[in-house]
Amino acid sequence: MNGTTGRNRPCPCGSGKKYKNCCGMKNAGDSREAARQKWRRIDEELNKKLLLFSQKESRQNDVIEAWEKFTVGKHLFDPESPHLQAFFPWYFHEYTPSGRGSGEIPATLAMRYWTRWQERAGEDEKDYILANRNVPYAFWEAVECDPGRGFSLKNVLSGETADVTESLGSRNVQQGDILFCRVIRLKEIAVLNGCGSFAIPPRYLPMMIRFRSELRKSGGDEKDPRTARTVEPAVLQAYWEIMETLFSTPVLNNTDGEPIEMHEMEFRIDSADEAFERLKPLCASESAEELLRSVERDTDGGIRTIEFNWTKKGNSMQKSWESTLLGTLRINGNTLTVSVNSRKRADKIRREIESRLRGRARYLGDHVRSMEALLAERGRGEPPGPKADPEQKELFEHPEVREMMRSQLDEHWKNWIHMNLDGLGGLTPVQAAETEEGREMLEAMFRQMERDDARQDPWMSQKAYIERAKKKLGLA
Repeated sequence: MNGTTGRNRPCPCGSGKKYKNCCGMKNAGDSREAARQKWRRIDEELNKKLLLFSQKESRQNDVIEAWEKFTVGKHLFDPESPHLQAFFPWYFHEYTPSGRGSGEIPATLAMRYWTRWQERAGEDEKDYILANRNVPYAFWEAVECDPGRGFSLKNVLSGETADVTESLGSRNVQQGDILFCRVIRLKEIAVLNGCGSFAIPPRYLPMMIRFRSELRKSGGDEKDPRTARTVEPAVLQAYWEIMETLFSTPVLNNTDGEPIEMHEMEFRIDSADEAFERLKPLCASESAEELLRSVERDTDGGIRTIEFNWTKKGNSMQKSWESTLLGTLRINGNTLTVSVNSRKRADKIRREIESRLRGRARYLGDHVRSMEALLAERGRGEPPGPKADPEQKELFEHPEVREMMRSQLDEHWKNWIHMNLDGLGGLTPVQAAETEEGREMLEAMFRQMERDDARQDPWMSQKAYIERAKKKLGLA
């Protein structure tokens, strides 16, 4: 701050603003950036010294032992791992090798180095080592983000807040993201020394809040700094479980809760008209007259091609649904093709066809594609994105389809606020909204919904429904 200008006095630049909201803000930002660069240089120089010290003073298997402890035995040590940026600060400043004493000063690598070389260490290096002492990993929620400058973080467990100066990392973090990191408080600023390579999306916050709740019930004081060190093993366990779910192949189920597996079966039939007559009762949602709207006939008036859905009344998972689409049947001359999205449905429809046609249909084969194969076909091993294909969009343009979708969404969201949700620990949104902790979980769920919805095509957006639910729950 300018030595002669008070924070609340007019800024000397003549802008008419208070100094603290004008040049004072810029000067403070410049000062924080200078401090960040200074401490970053000290960190880089210290890391080189600690690596060299480790090679001379540590046992040969200390790094491997530390890695196994850090990853809770879930990963073999890999010098190319993206998790090394989180591991080495922990190894330097937190890991205590087994078999070594842990007196008043923990025998971490950094403390052993400082004990040995403190007379040669500069004051800044000493301050940095001591600032890292007894700082465990924790989950911190990004409350505000200023890309290129830093972010305001809130410790999910303790509620502690920190304005962290961070240049590169802050460019890739969104409000509501959760960071697995160590927050180091120095003389001028707070910085990160150790951070997971991947931001954790908001949908995981309710799980962390429930963990905090269980800690309170057990008599633990989440605001006690000693508690953070005590629960760090549980935090590490949770972090690696989250990483596994983030990067594992998604398990997708159909509307009956069955694992998705695409089946396309082919049958040779004796007569298209006979096959349609005997199979049309498989469609529980349309009459025979409605099904025949799509028929193409040959010159003799018989069925050449027709396509219709295999449906059933209601749905075991979505009580508001009048019917459930189970598959599609296509008749083209003497060929019957059936498409379904699970093995259970494939087995069932084959039995139905062979029973109804009684030897008048011969099974030719089944082309099966697993979820893994479908992802591989996309070329990147990623789950299908929320963008709809042109055929879906064209279908949605039909007024009757649009009205059906609107009706189903209205019913779903009306019921949603009264549904028992695993993400809320079995509570309904209405019940969760009655407590501060429940509202915190709901806000995280809505942040995730809004983030996902922003990636949708506009015609698929459920933003209005999300806003309506928030308003009903008093969170708008």
